[in-house]
Amino acid sequence: MKRTLKKLATGAVALGSTSVVMAADYTTAISDAATEASGNQSAVVAGVIGVAVISFGVGALIRFLGR
Repeated sequence: MKRTLKKLATGAVALGSTSVVMAADYTTAISDAATEASGNQSAVVAGVIGVAVISFGVGALIRFLGR
């Protein structure tokens, strides 16, 4: 019984240390993805503001020419 518990404990320690190493690798990937997502979000916001400015300008031009 004690041998079985020792084997299980050794396996659990090995499994735990492997998952810590894998978590460190995923932390880097998540950090990179967050940085890229922030850049994409900034591009989308700039695009939406650009479309709003262009449509307001076209609307003002049409109202001005309609007078």
